[in-house]
Amino acid sequence: MSNQKPLIVLAALPYSNGRPHVGHLAGAYLPSDTYVRFKRLQGHKVL
Repeated sequence: MSNQKPLIVLAALPYSNGRPHVGHLAGAYLPSDTYVRFKRLQGHKVL
């Protein structure tokens, strides 16, 4: 897998449709963080 291009994963910008709370940040960053960690476990280079 050393000749593969690195994956680039971008997180969406957080926005609030009500009073801001921790869930707004978790909803924006948690899915991309989980995907990046999964791909790294598979041996991919991820940016």
